[in-house]
Order: sequence, then C-alpha cells, then structure tokens
Amino acid sequence: MPGVGRLLAALVFPPGIIMVTLTGIDLCTTSFMFTSIAVFHQRLSIWRALLHWVISFFGNLAGALFMVCVIFGYGGSFDSDPWKTALANFATTRQVKPTWPMLFLRGIGCNWLVCLGCFFAMQGRGLVAKAVALYIPIFTFVVLSFDHVVANMFFIPMSIWVGHPSVTIGLYIWKGILPVLMGNILGGSVMCGAYHHLMYSWRTPEHEPAALSPKSDLESGLSRRPSSLTCVVTETGSAATAQIVPKD
Repeated sequence: MPGVGRLLAALVFPPGIIMVTLTGIDLCTTSFMFTSIAVFHQRLSIWRALLHWVISFFGNLAGALFMVCVIFGYGGSFDSDPWKTALANFATTRQVKPTWPMLFLRGIGCNWLVCLGCFFAMQGRGLVAKAVALYIPIFTFVVLSFDHVVANMFFIPMSIWVGHPSVTIGLYIWKGILPVLMGNILGGSVMCGAYHHLMYSWRTPEHEPAALSPKSDLESGLSRRPSSLTCVVTETGSAATAQIVPKD
C-alpha cells in the first residue's frame, strides 16, 4: 500500500516539534510567524527580526549537523538496511526528483501548517491540549509531503553522510535550503503572521490582540483596564470576599 509509509512517518514526526515548542526552544520556521507579528505590532524592528531569523536558522543548522555527524553518524544508526535504503529513498523523492518551484510551494504549505499548529497551541490551557493542538497540523503536513527546511537540515545531510550517489552539498543548498526556506518564510510570515494580525488585532480597540481562548472570570476581570474596574468587598459573618467588577 503506497500511503502506509507516509502515514506511519506522519504519526511519529510530530513529537519532535511538540517537544521543541513546549520546551521553548527556538525553531526558525515558527520564528518567522512570531517575529513578523511583533513587527506588525511595532514591538520589534525589521532589522532585529531579520537578525533573529539568521541566528535562529544557523543555530538550527548547527544543531542538525551535530546530530548528523556525532550522534547518528558515528553512532551508525543509518549504516545498515532498512534505514539506509529508506534514507536514500527519502533523499531521492525530496531532492532529486522535485523541481525548484515545487519545493518552494511545498515550503509555503508546510510552514503554514506548522505555524498554525503553534497558533493552536497558544490557545491550549494544559500540556495535553497544547500537544494535541500541535499534533494535528504537523501530522497533516507530513502526510501531504510538504517540505520543512529544518527537517531537511537533518535528513539530507544524513543521506550525504551514508553515501547517496545523487545527493551532493551543492544540490542540498540549491534544492534543500533555498526554495524550501523561501517558502517557509512566506508561509510563516504572510500566510500565518500577517493573516492573523489582520484578522484579530484590527478587530479590537487600539489594535490590541484579542483573547484567543476562553478566560475565567478572574482573568477576564484582570484583563480590563484598571480605570474601569473596582474592587467590592462583601462581609458575611466572620468571612469576607473580594470581587473585581466594572465601574458603573
């Protein structure tokens, strides 16, 4: 069955991005959305956002190459079949066969879904809710065979390490980084960042972002402006209760 392998890959891939997101580690592809929103809100300059992208990208690349060369390379995890053959097939279908425009468009769709998953996770109140919210979009992009530049940072250099004859460093830079990175930037900063900025921020007074998930009564009260609130203390016998309410 042709789709079984892709389905299994989609089932096991999301935990990686879930761990990255929940631990607060900087993933360059999700940074494209967060920093863009900060720029739209005038909380961050364009140059600082671009600097963040560069540092995050090369930091992710350094971490991926460390895993390729030290952990998996010298560890020999992909030196024998079926892993070596599976890695070669992945490199062929992701680098050798697709054209440059195809990779660019796949990059847009990929980071659109990845950033959408992070957007969902921000609305979750608990760890399980955040993990499930992340899982669904990540599962979807793997099933659809979209391209993620950080995932390529590991799988393509790993295929070069094990000696894939058709994949070279030049091919990886030309087709594994440039089109996918540009597509990921567009998908994260425009399709998610700009869209949600326009959709939510412009609907609220003074362009402040609206709440994206239900709040408790206390949270709703504390989110109001101090000038519009008053504290009412009620005494019942020997007990006293305080309640934050809007002013009349």
